[in-house]
Amino acid sequence: MSSRDAMRALDDPSAVADLVQSAQVILWDGRHPHVQPFASRDQLPLAQMHPVRRIGTYHGARSRFAYHPTEFDGHRHLVLAESLLECSWMQQLDRRPEHWGYLGQALWVTWRLGERQITHVPDIVGQDVDGHQWIVDVRHTQGMNTRTGVVMDVLMRATCIASGIDYQLFNDLNPQRRRNLEFLSTMRWRRRVEDTTWWPTVIERKPKQFVDLAAAAGGGPFGRNRALHVIAQCHVDIDLDLPITSTTDLRWRLSDGE
Repeated sequence: MSSRDAMRALDDPSAVADLVQSAQVILWDGRHPHVQPFASRDQLPLAQMHPVRRIGTYHGARSRFAYHPTEFDGHRHLVLAESLLECSWMQQLDRRPEHWGYLGQALWVTWRLGERQITHVPDIVGQDVDGHQWIVDVRHTQGMNTRTGVVMDVLMRATCIASGIDYQLFNDLNPQRRRNLEFLSTMRWRRRVEDTTWWPTVIERKPKQFVDLAAAAGGGPFGRNRALHVIAQCHVDIDLDLPITSTTDLRWRLSDGE
């Protein structure tokens, strides 16, 4: 369907309702495609799924793609991100307490209206430790009035609501938050701080500020680096919209005994 016809259809509530009813999902297991209704109540087999398309094959693309290191079902995993903003949101998703894993470009959604078709590849498909599955799209605010932005905001949202699937559309991030996320992500999946000799002292004291956490972790440059690892590995939360300083307040997570 042309962009003009698609925008006209997405501005018509009755056409959107018809499109939602027609939604199908195409999955790829690395060898064969699998087609199922979007509204299927079956869990998506994320552990067996592969991206349905490669990124970076369009030479005129304005965004930059990236490999993002994460964990998937307890194993190290690289996920393709279609843009640096998408990569930043993946770094944010890694900080969720319920994190289990996610894939980029994991399924192809198709909608039919008569003989014409609209297609969309959601940016991220994920699952929590309790089995709850969700879909995320990422789009710069300035791109929301384009065909892709409207498909995300209108058609994907309506389709997920009708099917009972959790859907989020993420836009711009605070620049300071992006810098903090990028820096902390380099330490997110390193050696676990729980396996170090200095961790018992830290967890016993549970400092409330960064300067005290660094002191409990050994002090000096080593203590500061260890404190950053504690934050990066999500034992504490901080206000990521602000620079990390000695007076940064720490909020310990429930999993660490609070």
